[in-house]
Amino acid sequence: MPVIEFPATSSPLTLFAVGYLVCLATPGPNFIMIASIALLRGWRSCLPVCIGVTAGSICLAILVYGVVDLLPDAAVVDRAARAVSGVLFLYIAWRTLRSRHVFALSAPTRSDFHLGFSTAFLNPTTGTFFIGHFLAYKSAATLDYAAVAVLLVLAISIVRSGLIAAAFGVWRVKTMGEHAARAVTWLAGGLMAGFGGMALASLVH
Repeated sequence: MPVIEFPATSSPLTLFAVGYLVCLATPGPNFIMIASIALLRGWRSCLPVCIGVTAGSICLAILVYGVVDLLPDAAVVDRAARAVSGVLFLYIAWRTLRSRHVFALSAPTRSDFHLGFSTAFLNPTTGTFFIGHFLAYKSAATLDYAAVAVLLVLAISIVRSGLIAAAFGVWRVKTMGEHAARAVTWLAGGLMAGFGGMALASLVH
């Protein structure tokens, strides 16, 4: 059984962990999804979306590592990532605004996992950070290095998601019913459209 060997220097991995934490410090799509569901259903109902966010973040890190390893041109990778994420975020916004049950006051469903996975996997901020880091440390980014980075993403993402769910679950909406769910859904859809628009607008600069 192969054993993962940690890189000789922990400095790049430390920078990776710190940089990833900084990316997650600013409220974004993942934050909105988890906070919205926690407000409407309570923190226990956030488990599927939290797992989805973590899985999406891990898959994004793995994909970026593989693409960067094949395409060393930072400009090409970055612009492609922004274009794809922008279009898909607009699609998520359309689906969110079109649906009547995205944040309905009901038990968790399989779609909660898919929603969390999609928002994390298409996050342009996180994707850009992964691209920049793996390009900057391409010579050190061996498979062992990438494996440790993925473990860091797993740990940081699941802890952060759990903290958001617990914090917003305290203020769970109990009396506004479906009106609150619809308002939160429209707010989330509008913000998703904003993220998509900003990602596409950044291509013209």
